[in-house]
Amino acid sequence: IDTPLNGVEAEEKVNQSYGSCGDDAEEDALAEELGIRPYSSIVAFAMCLNCIIGTGCFGLPYAIKEAGLLLTPILLVLGGVLALISMNFTLEALARADAYYQVKNAGRNAGAPQYRIGYRKFDFSRIAELFSGPHGRTFCQVVIVIYGFGTLWGFASMFSSSAASLILSYGFNETCNAYAEDPGVGCNAAYFISLAVFSVVVVAMVLRDVSKQAFVQKILTMYRILAITVMLVTMATKVALNATLVHKRAANIGYARWSMFSKGFGPSILAINCHYNMPDALQPLQASEKPNARVITFAAIIVSISLYLALGVLGAVAFDDVNPLISLNWGAFTGCGASGWDTCSGGDGDGHPSVSLYGMVVQIIIQLFPMLNVISAYPLIGVSMGDNVAMSVPATAVPSWARYLAPEEQGCGGNDTTRNQAADASADVNVTVGARIGARLLCAVPPLLLAACFRQLDLILSIAGIVGFLLSLTVPCFLQIISILQCETEWGTDILTPFSSRCLTSQGVLVTLLVVSIIVTLVAGLMLL
Repeated sequence: IDTPLNGVEAEEKVNQSYGSCGDDAEEDALAEELGIRPYSSIVAFAMCLNCIIGTGCFGLPYAIKEAGLLLTPILLVLGGVLALISMNFTLEALARADAYYQVKNAGRNAGAPQYRIGYRKFDFSRIAELFSGPHGRTFCQVVIVIYGFGTLWGFASMFSSSAASLILSYGFNETCNAYAEDPGVGCNAAYFISLAVFSVVVVAMVLRDVSKQAFVQKILTMYRILAITVMLVTMATKVALNATLVHKRAANIGYARWSMFSKGFGPSILAINCHYNMPDALQPLQASEKPNARVITFAAIIVSISLYLALGVLGAVAFDDVNPLISLNWGAFTGCGASGWDTCSGGDGDGHPSVSLYGMVVQIIIQLFPMLNVISAYPLIGVSMGDNVAMSVPATAVPSWARYLAPEEQGCGGNDTTRNQAADASADVNVTVGARIGARLLCAVPPLLLAACFRQLDLILSIAGIVGFLLSLTVPCFLQIISILQCETEWGTDILTPFSSRCLTSQGVLVTLLVVSIIVTLVAGLMLL
């Protein structure tokens, strides 16, 4: 992916910001000081993919069934284009924040700014405060918390319902749909037990920084690819061998149900919302590979959109009864017949259909998918949320023992702090490790409690997706505007970073995108009501 600047200027920008004057060695020393374990572009791509492919993908077939076979995919593609634009805004804001910090806090000599993404982590809230003060920080924090609660709530509900289905199916030879009006005593018990186990695992992972989770995230990325491939192959086979299925389902679903716009809009946007995770995902990227940040993030978005389109459309047309959690539809996969969905001969004598060994393996792979998916994604979002919120948590409000919950984590400020603010008036205010850990727990635990009380997954995903639109486009656009204005004040017209596009730094374009994103969010929210 070439930079949109002209060739000579782009090359000068990259040489100026990366690899010059021993800066890479300086950054590597900083990584060691901060306790960061740098990783390669491949691992960074896996991290970005894990951030994107979350609960949203499992709700897309149901969203297409509700809103139409054309409307939802169109929203998904348009959302993908906007996601690429706002990802560029995010990268530019990160680069400007690092340069501005270097001048204001790190004692770097004034002059031409060195725009680069370094090992210092600049969360959305921190960038907003750096360039616009506490009001900008508060705006970002409110959006992130609302979106994050909805997303993590969906994660917890999704894991517990999938685990409950597996437990009753293979342990007691019974079906379990936790989203049914009357799931039954056994199904409810399995749901709550699964939720308790999930809570212990993800809370422990939320207390660890992202760079410490690299190995686990790589393994889970490979599993994601395997599971999605199996889902696509089994659905495509079913559709290909039933000539009338697509026509029948298209007639039932329709192509565009505008009254259900919010049902398609929310999950489509939720499925590609990953921008506020990028400071965490890109922070440990090796200094020599930081210029690849745009290639890595753009590739992750494009791959995800392609998989989402195939999964959503096939899921909507392959099943007569599309579950809000699409993986539960594989409870009917038998592995028998040409398609694998035919009834097997025989049974267990109690009226339960038999399943071949092949069918059982496929069922386990796919029904484990949302469980392992959310185990990898929950900590990434929990860390991002907590570290954004930590900026507003007074150190005195957190008990001293909180920091010992994760004694290895030193964060991005070195030693006893995780942050230094640029504003002179608040430069002496630091976020301690204990406050950061406390904030992560405040963000990670309430969604687990909500999942125990409320399970309407389609509504959860719709609400989270609508708020997520603010987070994926409005907030990056806002950060782009304020970072440009502040850097213009500091350095005049020298505002272009190695990731910049001249048209995307135009104030007219930025303001238009900001206004449109707010209007679309309000309309989708009103339609949901």
